[in-house]
Amino acid sequence: MFRYWLRNTMPSMFQRRLVLLLCVCVLAVLAMGWRTLRLTTGESHRNAINEAEQNLVTSAYIPTIRGRIYDRTGHRILAMDEPGYDIAVDYDVIDGGWAYKQARRQAYRENREMWSGLSAEEQHRLAEECRPPFDQQVDMLWQTLANITGTPRADLDQRLNAIRKGVAHDASYLWHRWRQDESRKLGAVVPLADVALPIRAEQASHWVVADVNDAARSVIADFIAQAEQPPIHGEPDPMLAIWEHVHLEKPRRRRYPLETMTVMLDTAGLPTPLREKFHSQPTEVSVQGVGLNILGLMRDAWKEDVRQRPFLYKDDADVWQVDLGGYRDGDRVGSFGVEATLEPLLRGTRGKRTLHRDTGGEDRIEPAAGHDVQLTIDIALQARLQAILSDQIGLTTRQPWHTQSGAKKLVNPPRDGDKLQAAAVVIDVDTSEILAAATHPSMSIADLRDRPAQIYNDQLNRPFLDRAFGFALQPGSTIKPLVLVSAVAAGKYKVGDTITCNGVLDPNHPNQFRCWIYKSYLSQHGPLTGRQAIEHSCNIFFYTLGERMGAKTLVTWLGRFGLGEPTRSGVTGEVGGHLPDLADAGLPNKGFEHYDAVNMGIGQGPIAWTPIQAANAYATLARGGLYMSPTVIKDPYRAQPRKALDLHLNPQAVESALQGLHDVIHSPHGSGRQLSQLHEPIFNLPGVTILGKTGTAEGSPLRAPIDDDGDGYPDRWSKEVLRDGDHGWLVALVQPDGAKRPKYAIAVVVEYGGSGANCAGPIANQVVYALKAEGYLP
Repeated sequence: MFRYWLRNTMPSMFQRRLVLLLCVCVLAVLAMGWRTLRLTTGESHRNAINEAEQNLVTSAYIPTIRGRIYDRTGHRILAMDEPGYDIAVDYDVIDGGWAYKQARRQAYRENREMWSGLSAEEQHRLAEECRPPFDQQVDMLWQTLANITGTPRADLDQRLNAIRKGVAHDASYLWHRWRQDESRKLGAVVPLADVALPIRAEQASHWVVADVNDAARSVIADFIAQAEQPPIHGEPDPMLAIWEHVHLEKPRRRRYPLETMTVMLDTAGLPTPLREKFHSQPTEVSVQGVGLNILGLMRDAWKEDVRQRPFLYKDDADVWQVDLGGYRDGDRVGSFGVEATLEPLLRGTRGKRTLHRDTGGEDRIEPAAGHDVQLTIDIALQARLQAILSDQIGLTTRQPWHTQSGAKKLVNPPRDGDKLQAAAVVIDVDTSEILAAATHPSMSIADLRDRPAQIYNDQLNRPFLDRAFGFALQPGSTIKPLVLVSAVAAGKYKVGDTITCNGVLDPNHPNQFRCWIYKSYLSQHGPLTGRQAIEHSCNIFFYTLGERMGAKTLVTWLGRFGLGEPTRSGVTGEVGGHLPDLADAGLPNKGFEHYDAVNMGIGQGPIAWTPIQAANAYATLARGGLYMSPTVIKDPYRAQPRKALDLHLNPQAVESALQGLHDVIHSPHGSGRQLSQLHEPIFNLPGVTILGKTGTAEGSPLRAPIDDDGDGYPDRWSKEVLRDGDHGWLVALVQPDGAKRPKYAIAVVVEYGGSGANCAGPIANQVVYALKAEGYLP
């Protein structure tokens, strides 16, 4: 029957074979489908099992505690973590973005039918018309937060402005970095607009009130909870909607307990006009930002930090791994100073808590707290140095007894009453440990938080500049003792020999390479030994030594004293000063070999050092030629060992230089003996002997940088001269009576202050008083 039906239906053998083939294919497809169904069902079952197992295991990361930072005493805490609740608000609300978006939505709802036909300008106009109620909601939010937390509204507004300025500054910096990277990759300049993408800070929340109490936290938490709850009837309360953008955070805030200190200064040792101002009575000075240039601060992690050590990474087998010490968004990182240089040591690692719900068991990896570290800084001495430099005392204010050299016509010298910029450092001679390093004007945490634009836009005072570590100036005559001992070591001068000063180096060119005594009095020093040349600060003597040594030899020896490279003291932003590149010496242009070498002999020309380098070079001299790199970090906590090098100086040359430094302060002819206008000693503390050298170095006119493209970096300099004049130095060694050698090295510099003796000298004297007050001198 079937065969009969088959033949009648498909008489052709071809048709019957084609149908047979189709049936085989259908069966094959059905078999594969069945197999796939079984696999899918099994896989789904296994996935369900895996998901169920994963739901039975929950993990959480336990925050670590950053290490503490102590001063040299070992018991004064300079930086520490402490918990507390902060109120954070999304940046979209802070910068006005939220109010505009809400207004634009309302404008769209009210003009839905014609919205697509409107121009962008018209849409924006309609949104702005709808905006006032939403701006009022934002304002009510700020006022409510101020009322609940007891924060003055003015303080809150100041904080909000600081956030906006800080985010704008970070965006400008990061865009510049991204632009540089992209330009380097493409080999062409990339327009700034191409990389001006939103940064993480613009999409994050920022704390607006810190460390709120439990009562305020409870009220704010209630507002947030109400905003997050769905409405029971109708639309949500529009006045509560904004609270969805408010967050309660429990961070570990970095606190600097001694960032503000009060110092009682003895004014009895001040120059007479200032002493009379204070009636020779101790005066109280409140100092903010104590040691901030050394300690540093924290910042949010950048993508560069995450890239360098990511929290999540793939191993060699392409499997995701977790580095509990790695960085992720929201982490805090040392921004500058010791907080940055010791970041790996201070940071610590997170812990991990894994709970097994099926068994109730728990696995824990305990967090490892960051290491505590100790600095060489005496924070009390640091505060005293900053108080000495403060505007309140008057030593960094232009005074009538300050003098300029008069060697050139100045465009805009400081006038009486103008504020001056300065730095002062103290180094322990025996260890080269830095006891204090103050820069003026300084900045505080409050300044950076509330007035960043004021800090970074002040191009005259430049409070953002660390003048102790990060700013180098020509040393002037303070370099002369080093030139003397270097010339002896190089075999270019013999101790005790004389060099005659006739007022000019070359009689055939009387207007070049002149001694200061010739320029001022048309006089000359006559024959001088090395000791006498330091005492009289004779330029001709040291011009001659520079000429004899030549640029290569002189640069080589000054480099051995630490010039030309950063000291690696542990402070970020440290500069190495300047020495000529030896590769340029001896070229066919002999001007470098002669002219520059002669100029460097008196600390002018292509040479510059920082106060830290200056003090450490004199400490090296006091140790008889043993160079030790200075440090602000106690040796056990340093990542790398300090450099130590015996310069093998001639002992008689060192003794001659030290005697010359003694005579500078104590001889009737010494430039550091007295304040020339007041006719009174510069140093007046009994019980100590000061060996020192003054220096007056020509300064380049100060001009303001101009940023044409808005990338945060100067493209040119203004024509207007903000300040002009000479820089004043005094570098000294302090030797307590009865000690075999000096114990402390001091360096003071005053920008555009003029004569080193008159402007830097009184500051150095007060530093000696500070050492006495803190127990470093008997």
